[in-house]
Amino acid sequence: MSSSDQGLHTWDDRLADYSAPAIRARRDRVVKLIEEVRALEPAAWPRDDRIDRTLFLAQLEGADFFDRGLERPETNPQTYVNECSNAIFSLLKKEYDPRRKRAAAATARLRAMPALLEEARRTLVRPVRLYARLAIESARAMDDLLGRA
Repeated sequence: MSSSDQGLHTWDDRLADYSAPAIRARRDRVVKLIEEVRALEPAAWPRDDRIDRTLFLAQLEGADFFDRGLERPETNPQTYVNECSNAIFSLLKKEYDPRRKRAAAATARLRAMPALLEEARRTLVRPVRLYARLAIESARAMDDLLGRA
């Protein structure tokens, strides 16, 4: 039975993919979108649409810089700590679906975390010491939330 058959939203039961091919595909997609948005000629557009284009382009360029330029998946362990913590809390804090469905999605994400962390071991090839220290502090701060001492 697929996630949609169970009533889960498309991505509710998944974590992000940080494999090398997935990272490369996301980076390529962002670069392609930047090129497409830059190629649009907004001169005849309404003012609000021109502003939206500028804001969207800025978001894309920010994503490009922080992901490709800073190589976050390869250098920042917080990428994975944030993925794991946000994966659970983002589902539980928003009342967009019945609690049972959100809990089922959170459980599926919890089960996927060991594989994500194993992928992180392969992908995180040049960790920055400061980022690693901050990731450790973030992970330890979650102990109380997760009922661990």
